[in-house]
Amino acid sequence: MKARETQGMLLGLVGVMIFSLTLPMTRIVVAEFHPLLNGLGRALAAAVPAALLLAIRRETWPTWPQVKSLAVVSLGVIVAFPVFSAFAMKTVPASHGAIVNGLQPLAVAIYAAWLSHERPSKAFWVSA
Repeated sequence: MKARETQGMLLGLVGVMIFSLTLPMTRIVVAEFHPLLNGLGRALAAAVPAALLLAIRRETWPTWPQVKSLAVVSLGVIVAFPVFSAFAMKTVPASHGAIVNGLQPLAVAIYAAWLSHERPSKAFWVSA
């Protein structure tokens, strides 16, 4: 494997490891803070450095159709997932949430196959 590919795989592994801590850490935080503060605070903590980076790099503003698409995605990724996860961690163990999170990629694959009228192979579904 080339050095660049190895670096990419290692960074991907680190990303997966960090993401795996999302629910256990959320469970710890919501014991002390309101779930809404936790969910939206995470979004704010990510938005500030992202906005600074975009400003420093002088990136172009998105077009109106892109803004509409970004708004839809943001509602789910920035608001719904963290806030609902935080509320869930108030009442269920992180391990239960991990099962739901683990099933999300399969649900996305099913929806994408249905939406695009594609028929992935049996090997794909077995591995999924």
